[in-house]
Amino acid sequence: MSLESAYPTLQTALKGCFTNAVRNANDRGYDSDTVCKLLGQDMANAIHAYVTAAMVITDPGQMVATVVVGAAGAIPVAGAGNGATTFSGTGKLT
Repeated sequence: MSLESAYPTLQTALKGCFTNAVRNANDRGYDSDTVCKLLGQDMANAIHAYVTAAMVITDPGQMVATVVVGAAGAIPVAGAGNGATTFSGTGKLT
């Protein structure tokens, strides 16, 4: 699926995130820290679903750049790499 065609689903999911946040604050009486934590989790899940809906297509010799960001314990780490694809293929982001 193209990200363009998945975009309406992302919009709906994000609206649901904010609706849940309001419900958690008003109806359930959650404190602001809990509401923010749950909103962050819901938004992360919605964005993850959107990004992983992408279909990736490669052709031989196509240049690919990769960026990796993470943490080793409490220390942030980042890396990057470039290379050319060897084979054509179709896949999904994970």
